[in-house]
Amino acid sequence: MSKEKFIGLDIVISHSKNSEELSEKGYAILSADGGAYTDAIKVPSINVYRFRYDLTAKDYQSVTLGLKKQLRHNNEKILDFFTELIIEFGAQKIAIVGRGVKYCVRHIVASHLLNSIATEISGVHVKSVTFIDGSADDFEAVAYTSQYYTQALSLQDSFDLAEVKDKFAEATWIFAKTMPHNPHEYTLRKNWTGKDPYGDFLRVATYLRMFGEFEEFGGVMWRITKIGEYKYWCCAFDNTNEKVDLINRAKILNPMDRTK
Repeated sequence: MSKEKFIGLDIVISHSKNSEELSEKGYAILSADGGAYTDAIKVPSINVYRFRYDLTAKDYQSVTLGLKKQLRHNNEKILDFFTELIIEFGAQKIAIVGRGVKYCVRHIVASHLLNSIATEISGVHVKSVTFIDGSADDFEAVAYTSQYYTQALSLQDSFDLAEVKDKFAEATWIFAKTMPHNPHEYTLRKNWTGKDPYGDFLRVATYLRMFGEFEEFGGVMWRITKIGEYKYWCCAFDNTNEKVDLINRAKILNPMDRTK
């Protein structure tokens, strides 16, 4: 009678600068962020490039939620990848690396491996987990902080909902003809009028990002603020509120899903 095989994994979560040293110690190097590091293998079905604007903006909440959702969606393919890596190729020492410092998606990928993958492979157990250049606690402390909250606090004054509604009622809205598959309108900062058009626009953009709820579109998490029959949002490539030069809006299709 053959005995079941038990496999104990040594997991390292590390900055990519340690890839060569870890490879020499016999670790299979997995690139969590798509970087081409020493002997690195890219984990399939992970597309961090989608979050490039959010990473630039340091909107780590969006990246964290978006990547976690991506991992759950592709869990079966990722499970097949790790099963082959561990069972067929015999990798028992695995290093998950990335280039970030305080915030890095390597922690998200590692968490998914530990909590959703390793527990699904028969006979596989985690023997040790080692963090190099950063810890899970450090990552969690950064991942859910909002830079937009900090930006909002720097304003001398801010708008309430009634003022935001008034400004949107005064704004000129242009239909986005180049995106018929995603019907929406936008208003441009340069077209706003009044005593302080730039300041008004900044306060509205700040309000939207402060009170927006996360909604997925195109594999990315957007901060959406629902007001009346519309939902409003700014683009992540405007990585500070001061750089926002257009605001989008689209009709809410479900009339029950509104903020009065």
